[in-house]
Amino acid sequence: MAKPITGKTHIGERREKRANGDIYIYERVTAYDEKAKKTYTVSQKLKGKIKQGTQEVVVTRPKKNKGEGGIADAT
Repeated sequence: MAKPITGKTHIGERREKRANGDIYIYERVTAYDEKAKKTYTVSQKLKGKIKQGTQEVVVTRPKKNKGEGGIADAT
């Protein structure tokens, strides 16, 4: 018997190896589309990378929010 369709999202991890040997780690949220009967990616966020020859995850530079570092008042 097949799994019942709930419409929930799934959070998973994706590792992508680049040509220079570094491995980038992404957190990916997927959901199921009942009409097309396929899964699709809702969002994807870079968590960090593993440099070639090491085993530890290095956190990459976080993106700034639009609210940070705004225009300063000149008085």
